[in-house]
Amino acid sequence: MAYINLETRQIALIGIGTVCKHFYMQFQGMLDIKYCFSVGANKKSSNMESFFAGSGVKYEPFEASLVRKQNLLLVMCAGHEFRKRNDKILYNKGFQWGKDYIDSLYVVQYYRKKYDLRLENKNIWIFGAGNTGKRFYDKYREVYKIGGFISNFSTETACLGLPVIRPGEITRQDAPHVVICCNEEALIAEQLGKMGYRGGRDFTFEDMLPKRLLIAVGTCQIERVTKLLQKNIKSVTYDICIYRDNMYAPCSEADNRRLEAYGAYCDVVFYNVVNAGTSEQRNYEPLVTQYFPESKRLFMPFYYFSGQAVQASEVENKYTIMYRNQYFWLRGDKEINNMIENGLTMEEVRRQVANPDYWDREKIRKHFYRELKKIEIMDRFSSFPIKGFIEKNYRDMMIFNDDTHFGFHLSMYLANALAETLDIEPITDPGLLEEAEREERSVMPLYPSVRQALEMNIKGDARIYNVKEGKTVNVDIEMYAEIYYRYVVSIRDIYKGLGTIF
Repeated sequence: MAYINLETRQIALIGIGTVCKHFYMQFQGMLDIKYCFSVGANKKSSNMESFFAGSGVKYEPFEASLVRKQNLLLVMCAGHEFRKRNDKILYNKGFQWGKDYIDSLYVVQYYRKKYDLRLENKNIWIFGAGNTGKRFYDKYREVYKIGGFISNFSTETACLGLPVIRPGEITRQDAPHVVICCNEEALIAEQLGKMGYRGGRDFTFEDMLPKRLLIAVGTCQIERVTKLLQKNIKSVTYDICIYRDNMYAPCSEADNRRLEAYGAYCDVVFYNVVNAGTSEQRNYEPLVTQYFPESKRLFMPFYYFSGQAVQASEVENKYTIMYRNQYFWLRGDKEINNMIENGLTMEEVRRQVANPDYWDREKIRKHFYRELKKIEIMDRFSSFPIKGFIEKNYRDMMIFNDDTHFGFHLSMYLANALAETLDIEPITDPGLLEEAEREERSVMPLYPSVRQALEMNIKGDARIYNVKEGKTVNVDIEMYAEIYYRYVVSIRDIYKGLGTIF
C-alpha cells in the first residue's frame, strides 16, 4: 500500500461533530483543512456553522463530486467502532480507504510516529483546573507523569496537591505535552498555537491522545477477549482496534487496507496462529509477518474443547437457518441429531438426555482427559496457555459455551493475562465481574450424566435465544431438548420440501 502523505493533500473532515472540532483544533497547524462536511439529511448544525465561521474552513453538506473535483482527502472523524457503517456509505460513493479517505486515528498515529510521541516519557500538563481537568487527572495519574495544571487565572495556584502555573511558564518544563481540558477549547488551542505549540505534537485533547496502538485480528475468540480488555478502565494507554476476520465474518476491503497501513504504527498485535488442529483459514501469521514486522506479537490458536459439553459438534450443523444475519445452532447437538435420525420421538429424546446414566462415567472421563490433552497440544502455540485454568475450574464453571466459543470466565482470564503482559492492571470492575455470573450458563446444557461423572457443581441449564420475546432465556435440559428437537425437525422438513436435503 502506498504511503499516505498527509501534508501534500487538502483535507475535508466528515463524521461526528465534536470529533471534527477537536481534530481541527489539534491539527489546523499541521494540515491544510479546507472543508468540514455535514452528513445525514444534508442538514447543517448551527453550532458547527458558528464554530467554523471566520476560520477559512467551509462547512457544508457532503458532496462526492466536490471531493473528487478538488482531490480532497477525507478524514473520518469517528471512533473505530463506527468504521463499518461509514465505510459502507463512502464505498457506495466510490471512495476507497487509504486513497480517498482515512480515519482520524490514522492521523493521530501518523504524528505519534513522526514525532516519536511516547507520553510515558513526557511531562504532562493539564490545561484547565476545573472538573474536566480533575477527571483527566484521576483517570491518568497512575499512567503518566503529570506535572500539574495550567490556568489563565492568576488566583489559581494549586489543584489536587499539584501546582497550577500560567501558560507562559510551561516552556520552562522539560519535554512538556499539554492536554486541553476546559470549556474554552478553541481559545486555548489558539493561545498555544501563538506560543509556538503545535497540535498533535505539543498539545492534544483527551479523545485524541497519541496512545500506543493494539490491533487484534482473528476469530470470535480473539474478539471477545480483546473487547473485555477494551472495557478495562486501566487500559487507557492503548488505542484498541479489533478486526474480526473468519469464514463467517471476513474483513472488508477497507479493513484489509487499514491493517496494512496501521502496521507501521502498531505496538502490539494479538492474533490467531495455526496449529496441528486448526484450519489454515484461521492462521494470521503470514499477515502479521507482512504487515506488522516491528510489533510485539501475542497469539493463540483457535481453541476447541468439548470436555464438558460432550454433545457439542466440531463440525457445522447440517440443519442451520439464518435469522437477522445470524446462524442458529451453527454448532449442533450431535447426540440429539443422531436420535432424530434414528426415529426417536420428542418424549424419548427428552428422557434420554435427562438420564444420569446416558453416557458411561468412564467414557465421559476418558473423553474429558482426551480433550484436555488436545488443549495441552494447542497451548504450545499460545502466548496464554489455558490448560491449567480448565483443570482448576471445570467443576465450577462452563469453560466453553459449546465446543468453540469461550465462556465468560475463560474470556476474562485471557483478558487479564493479556493485560498483565501489557503491564495493565487486571479487570476489577464489579459490573464486569457480575456479568460473569449472568453468563455462567452455556448455550449448550450439561447432560446430567456429565455433571455426575465429572463431579461438577454448576447447574446444567442452557441459554436459548427466544425469537418471539427477542431475548435470551435459561432453560433446563428437558426444555432444551424439546426446543432443539422442534427446531431440527422443522428445518429438516423444510430442506426435504425444497429438495435440498444432502
